[in-house]
Amino acid sequence: MGYKLVERVKLVVLEDQRVYLVDDELLELEGCSEMGINALKRLKNGCELEALKDLLDEKERRELLQLLAENGLLRENWSNQYSDDIVEKQIYYLEEFGSNPNILQHKLQQATVAIVGVGGVGAVILQHLVGAGIKSFILIDYDKVERHNLNRQFIYNSKQLGMLKVEAAKEYIHQIDNNIRVNIYPVMIDSVNSLSVLDGHNIDLLINAADQPANLDEILNEYSLKRRIPWVGASVGLHVGTWGPFIIPDKTMCMECFYRIENQQMDKLEYTIRERINPLIKASFGPTNTIISTFLAKDVILYLATQDSISSLQTRCEFDFRNLKMNRFRIAHLKPCSCWKEY
Repeated sequence: MGYKLVERVKLVVLEDQRVYLVDDELLELEGCSEMGINALKRLKNGCELEALKDLLDEKERRELLQLLAENGLLRENWSNQYSDDIVEKQIYYLEEFGSNPNILQHKLQQATVAIVGVGGVGAVILQHLVGAGIKSFILIDYDKVERHNLNRQFIYNSKQLGMLKVEAAKEYIHQIDNNIRVNIYPVMIDSVNSLSVLDGHNIDLLINAADQPANLDEILNEYSLKRRIPWVGASVGLHVGTWGPFIIPDKTMCMECFYRIENQQMDKLEYTIRERINPLIKASFGPTNTIISTFLAKDVILYLATQDSISSLQTRCEFDFRNLKMNRFRIAHLKPCSCWKEY
C-alpha cells in the first residue's frame, strides 16, 4: 500500500541534523537518521512501502508510520484527479478530512442543493457552492434583480436589471460551467404546499436564504420532516448575523424542537420582545452579508463532502460584527427528536 505525507506539512532539516515536520505546530523527530530523512522525503512525494525497505528495517518503518499517523500527517498515496479543474486547489483542502480527497470531491459533484432565496445570503452561498464543484442546483426566488441588489449580490450585473433572479443566477452558473444542472422556480414560498415544486426532485440539502415570510423556518421545517431532507439557514442583521442550526433527519432535533429549548433558556422579557418585533430591516451591507453566507457555505460543503466538521450542527452560531465575537447556542446532547417518527 502507498502512503504520503499530508500536503500541508513541510520537512525541515537544520544544520545540526535536527529534523522537524512543520504544520500548525512543530513536530521534532528526535534521533532521526539520514536514512530516516530520506524516507520522509520519499513519503513527501508519495511512495509504496516497498520503496522504504532499502532505507529502514521493518521496525523502523512501522514506528515512523505510526508516529506520522498519530499526528494526523499520513495519508494514502493519492494523486489529484482534478488537475486543471476549478476545484484543483480545493482537493488539497479536502485532504484534511479524508485519506483520499478525490472521493470527497466526487460526493460534492453528486449532490443536489436547493436554495430558497438567491439574494444577499443565497447569492453568496451559491458562488461558493458552484466554486466547490457542486453540479446540481434548484433555485427558488420570485424577486427580480434591482440596482440596489448589486452592493451585495455579486452574481448579478447591471445588464440583468429587471430579470428574474433565478434566471440571472442560472446565467451566472452556466458562465462558470455550462454542464451544471439548474432547475429554477420563480415562486414565493408562503406555505408547505408552495414547496411542492420540489416534490419531484431528490435533494441532498435544502438551504433557507430568504427573509420572508416570517414563518419560513416553520414551513421549511415541516417540509423537511415530511421528506426527511437535511436543511440549514442563515440571517443577517445590522450588527449581528446568524447561521444554523444544521438539521439532519434522524440525527438532530428538528427546528421547532430546537427553538423550544432555545426559548426556554431566554429571559421572559427577551422572549416576548423578540416574538413581537419585525425581523426585517432596511439596512444591508455587502461585507456582513458575505461573512455570514461564507460561514454557512463552509458548513454546507463539509457536510456534503464529509458528513462531519459542521460548526452549526445542532448549534445556532452568532457573529457580532462590532466586537468580532462569536457566540453559540448549542444543545449538547446530539440526538434526534421524536418528530422524525411522526411523518
